Amino acid sequence: MKTFLKIEVELGQNGNLGNIIVEQINCLLEGNPFNIVKKEYTPKMSDKLYFLPGVNIPRIKLKEFALNYHIKTTRDFTEADVIFGGNLSNSKVLTKNWLYTVKTEHFKACFEALVELGQLDERTVEAIKTALEFYAEDVIITDWRSVSNISEDTLYKNLIVNPGVELKHGRESLYINEIEEEYLDLVKFSENKEIIDEEALLKHINGEDAVLINKEVYQQLSVMLGSSDTDNHVLAMEIMSNCRLKESLFYLLNLMGEYSMKLKECRSVNHVNFKSLLSYLSIDKNQMRFSTDDKIQKLMDKGVLTAGMLNALIREEVFNPSFLNSHMVQIKTVTVNENIAKYLNKNYEFRYLPEFEPEPEAPKEEIVLTKDQNLTWL
Repeated sequence: MKTFLKIEVELGQNGNLGNIIVEQINCLLEGNPFNIVKKEYTPKMSDKLYFLPGVNIPRIKLKEFALNYHIKTTRDFTEADVIFGGNLSNSKVLTKNWLYTVKTEHFKACFEALVELGQLDERTVEAIKTALEFYAEDVIITDWRSVSNISEDTLYKNLIVNPGVELKHGRESLYINEIEEEYLDLVKFSENKEIIDEEALLKHINGEDAVLINKEVYQQLSVMLGSSDTDNHVLAMEIMSNCRLKESLFYLLNLMGEYSMKLKECRSVNHVNFKSLLSYLSIDKNQMRFSTDDKIQKLMDKGVLTAGMLNALIREEVFNPSFLNSHMVQIKTVTVNENIAKYLNKNYEFRYLPEFEPEPEAPKEEIVLTKDQNLTWL
């Protein structure tokens, strides 16, 4: 996180400069404010847990877990032994805007020229001088209108060199992630700290006794969600919310995609348990229809994608026209129908993409015992 100057420039009458607003903003030009890592969490007696914004752990489940381990939650991040974050935590503390950066040296040249030309009042000059006095960043943040206004050719008409041209040509546009004021202390405190992904806690809360959604359970849930009985829908969503999430992910994604409308219309979609499931998947209730690429990406993100899952997804989607637009699944070979194969009297295959050559595995180091290391059997 860095503190940048943000400058907004308005034009007044007759092409003269109007208001100039100078402020400091805390933001990121790249990266995320929180370092959220996927790792195991081993509960310890009397641990104090803090949850970043965007973490959606069901409080009822958390209460039972806390009683078992004498664990407490805290609203004061400085007192926490462990901090948990989620997929939405980084975006929750940021406001993203498409803005411009201009080089500080270019802005200073424009400023000095405008002072020389008498374009700025004393108050504005003093404000900009104060802001620039100890400013060490290479760029200043602004918007398109301000870039256009401060680089206006008519402002520098009495100068041989127009510094506004250099400023305008040296600008860059990008998303600026401004940190919300209410989260500023939290972000500063969390710098260089390891934050554990909420998935590690969900594993303990749902427990090893939670339902595993396999093929048989998936079929039962499909029947329940396919019925017209809303009580069946509520029960199915409760099972989905309380299952072993990571191990059941493949079938969860399929259920959500197939029955997204019924899930969305059911009252349980706003229940804390189902909202926790949506948070785990980094989606909201309006995003439960997944493309093949979406499913593959989410399975990869959670580290559970297998060749068998790919086979099932491709077999299901291969005749869907949208499948041809996939960026993750590509057609490597093409064949012909049975009539043409009989005409040719052979198997025909057109190879569209070359074979992938896996990287060779590193040879395992052989352990050789020296004379002194020989084992003696008693």
